[in-house]
Amino acid sequence: MKNIILKYCFVLISVTVFSISIHAQDLIVTSEGDSLNCKITKIRADNMYFTFKYKDEIRSTLLPLGQVRFHQYNYYQVSEVPADKVLGNEIYPHFRAAITGGWSYRVAKLAKNIPSDFEQYIKDLKSGYQYGLDLSYYFSEQLGFGFKYCNYGSKMKLIMLM
Repeated sequence: MKNIILKYCFVLISVTVFSISIHAQDLIVTSEGDSLNCKITKIRADNMYFTFKYKDEIRSTLLPLGQVRFHQYNYYQVSEVPADKVLGNEIYPHFRAAITGGWSYRVAKLAKNIPSDFEQYIKDLKSGYQYGLDLSYYFSEQLGFGFKYCNYGSKMKLIMLM
């Protein structure tokens, strides 16, 4: 009796582990009769997005729903597309921080109404240094909020004598 219970437990665990590791593929049949072994990632009002394998390359694309005759989830038992290559299954960073800096040159043209005494001074103001900080947090891969700080400085100074 104990031996039978162990066999049932082994079979149950094996089936559970095997079913978790299965990554079944979906089927799309186009209006032209072509069938695609792919992984459907999302369906919107006018497009169906999917990932498929083409000549040993994983591609993600879309089809207008008018060109889709039929689709079925988990149609194929063997997956051509690895689970980590399916668009939407990527792990994206929720937090992003960046520091920027370096030498800068402002490319804007000088205004025509600048007095000739100040032209060289204004030209010299156009080159300098800049540094900045970016902080962002993403709720999803396309939606987030952030903060940006940027500072520009020039070594040029104007000394006025009266």
